[in-house]
Amino acid sequence: MKPDLNIYAGNRLEILARQLARLVRQPLPSPLAPEIIVVQSRGMQRWVSMALARHNGICANCAFPFPNAFLQELFRKLIPDLPDQSLFDPAALTFRIMKVLPAGMHWKGMSEPLPFFPESSFEYAKRVLIKKQVHDGYNCAI
Repeated sequence: MKPDLNIYAGNRLEILARQLARLVRQPLPSPLAPEIIVVQSRGMQRWVSMALARHNGICANCAFPFPNAFLQELFRKLIPDLPDQSLFDPAALTFRIMKVLPAGMHWKGMSEPLPFFPESSFEYAKRVLIKKQVHDGYNCAI
């Protein structure tokens, strides 16, 4: 049996949880292989695991990767020569964003000092705050 990818969408989490509970009730071909359930946050992981336990009596051997980690692992299996660290890893992305930000400091709204930073650290603080906004926006989009 080949692995399946099931994607369900809806706005009623109770119904989606019940459907997921039915799916994971069926054993996988390998008893050691975990069920992989992609979630957006640790809170969602906790809620899904509790919903599965409520419907099935237990929630065990489930992996809950975030979308970015799931895709990185999938790409790593498909492309063995892929580097260990993604270009979009938060640590690497921070420095990549910091490198290109100085060119955009002349954009509209970027010339006013922030009241909670001393003038001497204004440029650096501006870059850090913008980097954080760009990074957080990227993580939400993935």
